[in-house]
Amino acid sequence: MRHFWLSLGLATSLAAALAGSPAIAQNLPTDLGLPLAIEQLAIAQVPAGLAASGQFYNRELKDEAGTHKYSVFLPKGYDSTKRYPTILFLHGAGELGNDGLRQLTVGLGPVVTARRDSFPMIVVFPQSDDDSGRLTGGWLAGTPSGERAIAILDAARKDFAIDPKKVSLAGWSMGGFGAWSLAEKYPDKFQALLAVSAGGNPADVGPLKNTPVWALHGAKDKLVPMTSGKALADALTADGGNVTFTEFPEAGHDLTNDVFNNDSVLAWLQNPSTKPVYTATTPAATAKLVATQAARPFTPAIEIPRALSVRLGNRVLDSVAATAPQMIGSGGVIGGRIADIYDSTTASGRQFSVQFSNLSYSTRVERVVVQGVAPGRLRVQLALRNATMTIGGTYITGARHAAQASPIGIYIGYNRPEWLTVDVRPFLANGRIRFQPLNVFFSIAPDNWAVSQPGNVSTQGFGMTESMVRENLMSGLYSRRARIESEVRNAAPTIITQLENQLNLNSFGDASQLVSAAWPLPTGAPQVRLIPQEINTDAQGVSLVMGLQAASLDPLAKPKSVKLVEGGNLTATAIEPSLDLRVSVSPKVLGPLTQLAIDAGLSRVNVLDTPEPSFAKLADPEFLKTIIPDLARLPAGWEANTEFVLTEPIQFTPAGKIEGALETSDTVSAPMLLKINHAFLKIGTRPETGGKFTPTAQFDLTIAMPVQVILNDLPSGATTLTLSYPGQSVVEATGSFAPGYKAENPQIDNALLAEQLSLSWTKWISTGDAAASVVPKVQFGLASYQLSKIAASETELAGTLETPSIRISNKSDVPFTYETKAPTGPWGGPYTLKPGESHRYRIPYPLTYRRLVDSKYETYTLNTGSRSEFRPPRDGGEPRLFEAAK
Repeated sequence: MRHFWLSLGLATSLAAALAGSPAIAQNLPTDLGLPLAIEQLAIAQVPAGLAASGQFYNRELKDEAGTHKYSVFLPKGYDSTKRYPTILFLHGAGELGNDGLRQLTVGLGPVVTARRDSFPMIVVFPQSDDDSGRLTGGWLAGTPSGERAIAILDAARKDFAIDPKKVSLAGWSMGGFGAWSLAEKYPDKFQALLAVSAGGNPADVGPLKNTPVWALHGAKDKLVPMTSGKALADALTADGGNVTFTEFPEAGHDLTNDVFNNDSVLAWLQNPSTKPVYTATTPAATAKLVATQAARPFTPAIEIPRALSVRLGNRVLDSVAATAPQMIGSGGVIGGRIADIYDSTTASGRQFSVQFSNLSYSTRVERVVVQGVAPGRLRVQLALRNATMTIGGTYITGARHAAQASPIGIYIGYNRPEWLTVDVRPFLANGRIRFQPLNVFFSIAPDNWAVSQPGNVSTQGFGMTESMVRENLMSGLYSRRARIESEVRNAAPTIITQLENQLNLNSFGDASQLVSAAWPLPTGAPQVRLIPQEINTDAQGVSLVMGLQAASLDPLAKPKSVKLVEGGNLTATAIEPSLDLRVSVSPKVLGPLTQLAIDAGLSRVNVLDTPEPSFAKLADPEFLKTIIPDLARLPAGWEANTEFVLTEPIQFTPAGKIEGALETSDTVSAPMLLKINHAFLKIGTRPETGGKFTPTAQFDLTIAMPVQVILNDLPSGATTLTLSYPGQSVVEATGSFAPGYKAENPQIDNALLAEQLSLSWTKWISTGDAAASVVPKVQFGLASYQLSKIAASETELAGTLETPSIRISNKSDVPFTYETKAPTGPWGGPYTLKPGESHRYRIPYPLTYRRLVDSKYETYTLNTGSRSEFRPPRDGGEPRLFEAAK
């Protein structure tokens, strides 16, 4: 619910806005913990032997303002006698600095890294160091960083084999604003423009009339509204320009992977004379990028004990286990070896020793069922289909007699699966969940197994014939079904270990995403790792409590040690048993995470960069003169720069009784109080456009706001999360003049500033997209889970997610009969549904429906949350099943 976090108020968007962090001036080591290999070169040195490239090279540009680092990627097999298409990439606000490397960590850099052996273009990566201005203005034409980007491109053209007629300009977010602006000022330098999640001034697009432009934007972007990007595209279209606007209906602001890791986008950048057509990113490209990003070393900065709990009820375990056959082994097939078996038998009055050697087994796991059955006990059931136990060789010895037999096969479960049931005790070892087998149950039905004859038999000794050996081996094995069952049971611990390892139970179904869904991590959130600390089982499921480790928000930081901060007090035994999915987060998580943003210098935002227009009043000279009368003596045309700076972590605590608060229920949380104990509103002024802002005044702020969360169901079956505010935000402000500023009139109206900030903040968070958002479903195994209940207390912020039911309604005037089946399993029914009645199936997987019509089956797959109606067609005819209208 990142959108929920942003909607809580201006203070949170400070951390989310990704303002610049302090510059890094020292030389950087080669091992930076980045998901790419950096080769640092001396200034102006053109590396030799570039045919072995496919690397990023550090470069420097010196001007009157100092030394500025940038990076250049050269394709593998680079040949300076050729000319290469080139991209000038402008990064977003989160990568500000002067280290020359941070701009490689988001956007195009990771994509080039993942494709470094095949990426065919040169890419130039400048870096903006303007960490004091507006987030949208860091690359604009006329600004130092914007003009420096052009100078860096010109320098790279002198040193590398760049084709000057095939240079494309690409940018995301702040970089997208800059890409529009620089392309408008320098249209002859670029063959094409790619702008992602960006805006600008529609009146300035005229120079791009002859430049191919592709703009891409998320419809749910709450930082840069899609209307901003659409306005630019529409203006260019009206001027007769060649522009394509692509909307991502379900996406927000961050489109970096959707765009830069997309083959159709990269192909267009190489040849923008073609009409851009966005095609879905291939799974292979996604997997490669994910693997590259996952390879980035995780260096935790903080650890919060007992920060998160997850309840996996039996319904959830059922849906996860249903996917297990596709996740384990090869196509659900697992196997292993069995120790030699020694036995004895009697034939023709003689005693023989028998050794079954070189034994192995393989079986297809057709279905897995995992259920909590008692405290400290899970039951794991495996449906084994076509299990084969192979006896590599059989050796029979007795007095003056011996025999050998070639491989024998024992086949189990060829008519139907045989179930292996193992009760296990879950426990934690080195931060991982392990299973200790307790009891094992397995039996073979007499009609569901067979033994093959050995192909070759050799004998030694008078009277011992091949047929006798075959007959005795076959009858002996058939008589030892109990022994074979015992061997399967003996193999159970190995099978459970295979299942445990291959299912990767410690991913918790991508629990880091569940953390984001259940609690508002700020935009630009750190890498997060969950560490199991406690596990508890009962008859309805499993409860887990985990600590949270978070990396620094600075991608170049490598903390020497992990700081242990005050954690939550969540315990597995205190989690209420349920059959569903429930996620709880300690309110104490928020403080350390916002402290990470403060430590990284990411806790500031210009008031003009907030989505609510009324914040602009705090930077309006006329309004500021009413708060600070001394500003009236500044010359006409002066400008103000107003920044909100968070200096202490945000707290989230119970609010107690609040007048006007809604009654608490499953869908209405108890009132909570969002508190900012210390922040600054810093105001700078300058006499004219283009000059530097001089610190003028600052206000010490404390902010508190009560909030309740409300869930509502939509007709489509989705859930909306609405924020309710039982009272207006309470802001206290204490103003003072900046050191060095000499005021003639010392008066400052603290109350008026506090009133305006409170009004703007309350208006923003209580209206529009910030106040109501559609909560996405969480996929767990075969089932999708929808947020259905919420709770807030001093110890936890919790959400319960349930499987939407499958409903079949009879809207006809006749009864009808049908059957159903799960993804694996037999047909159930038949069931008869009378007119006007409905059947509901609350199951965590799709349901197959069939009905016999004129000796043929009408068959459909009914997904979780679906609504179906048995009724006559609109144009008349016999009733049949239809999807219900949304």
